[in-house]
Amino acid sequence: MRYSDFKIVETKLDEIPDDGNRAGQEPNRPVNDGLEAGPPYPQEDMDAVRALQSRLEELGYSVGSTGVDGKYGPRTVRAVAAFKQDNNISSNGRSMSSDDQQKLSTAQPVETPTPTGNEGGGGAGGTVELPDPEGNGGTGQLRLNNGMGPLMDLDGSQSRLTQRDAGAEMQATIAMARRMAEIFGKPVTINDAIAKAGTSRERETTGSQHFHGTAIDLDVSGFNDEERLQLVNAALQAGFTGFGFGQSILHVDRGPRRHWAYGNSTFGGVSVASLGSTVTSGTAVA
Repeated sequence: MRYSDFKIVETKLDEIPDDGNRAGQEPNRPVNDGLEAGPPYPQEDMDAVRALQSRLEELGYSVGSTGVDGKYGPRTVRAVAAFKQDNNISSNGRSMSSDDQQKLSTAQPVETPTPTGNEGGGGAGGTVELPDPEGNGGTGQLRLNNGMGPLMDLDGSQSRLTQRDAGAEMQATIAMARRMAEIFGKPVTINDAIAKAGTSRERETTGSQHFHGTAIDLDVSGFNDEERLQLVNAALQAGFTGFGFGQSILHVDRGPRRHWAYGNSTFGGVSVASLGSTVTSGTAVA
């Protein structure tokens, strides 16, 4: 075939209407029709999710230590939820429609962006709010201890012993913790959650609920005796079944009914033995 004949054939192919089956000839195809939180994390959505994460970071909404990785996971859910809260978008953080993405692309930075809860970690002190990705506002206010950087989802820094479903289980644990904080009536700070790599738990407490995403350690250092007992009651009412009583922490989990102390004999002015018989029976602390 002569070169001139080839050019004629090439031109005619370009004139054929696109029926959707011609690979590589979709110049008007939208980047995506909307993004949904995973897992799974579809390969074809990763570029769009990276663009989403980059824009969130530009506007001051941290997507966490994993950064712009193309995965619409729990940390990105929290960043999206914070952005939507600040921009009066009613849907929750688990999805971004095409309209939502357009609003994100044209949004202007707000003076004080809502914290995403992904800012924890490192050596900084203080606490940061843990927003509700479902957009339920301040009901059951939870905070994260910045200095301890509790691990709230699977980001690669978890222990090798951590169960594969620990991220999903942690979301259920957090929902229960919000209910606990609502009953308690005051903000509650989380010191520790999913087990991290390199901690003593990997050697000393391999059966810990922290490997399952069903446990959190709460900071009670600023609470008086009455408040500590009120928090125990709130945790019982919310459905927690395992309790560890420490000098400055209260461990709660969703495992078997049991209790223990961390070398202390009392908690909230009450003997740990007395508290133990109460919580294992599921009754309120007097």
